[in-house]
Amino acid sequence: ICFQYANVFSHAYVRETAKDGDANLEACLMAAKNATQDRFAEVWNDSANMEIVISFYLSEGAQYILEGNYGHAGDCAVFARWFEQ
Repeated sequence: ICFQYANVFSHAYVRETAKDGDANLEACLMAAKNATQDRFAEVWNDSANMEIVISFYLSEGAQYILEGNYGHAGDCAVFARWFEQ
């Protein structure tokens, strides 16, 4: 469920950024949160699940760096940092 959640969150974030080239980072993150908060309450409300999500994004980001895809790596870093707060 954590990986499904991360996938839906990422896609919601990307959809929001695609709407407006000058999209505000916080607004995009909040849109992704709103798209997932109710559907994935068991992830949002469980710190162990959130740790899995953070680890997933850190791992994905590291893989993107190895592949030279720094844009996606940056997105993963933003997501991981945002969830840690």
